[in-house]
Amino acid sequence: MKFSFPTIQNLDELKRILDNGMQRLKLDENFQNFVAVIQITAGQEIGIPNRLKTIPSKRIIVRQTGNGNITDGDTPWTQDRLYIKNHGPETTMVTLLFLE
Repeated sequence: MKFSFPTIQNLDELKRILDNGMQRLKLDENFQNFVAVIQITAGQEIGIPNRLKTIPSKRIIVRQTGNGNITDGDTPWTQDRLYIKNHGPETTMVTLLFLE
């Protein structure tokens, strides 16, 4: 849910809007982010183009298929590329959410 503050007449109305909205926050609508879907083989490190204006502070695996152990890569993240590594025994398809 994206917050929208129409003309609010009083504090009770503001509280009602905030109470309702805070229960339905969505990361992808309220934080600078991007999603990357990648396939990564066992032992491979790959660089993902960074689509944010800064180096992200975190990443979340939101979906994974395969027996992979997905971590940040050995190469430090830069403004241009974010490195992810598969320490698992097989090729894995993974969807990652990167957040500022």
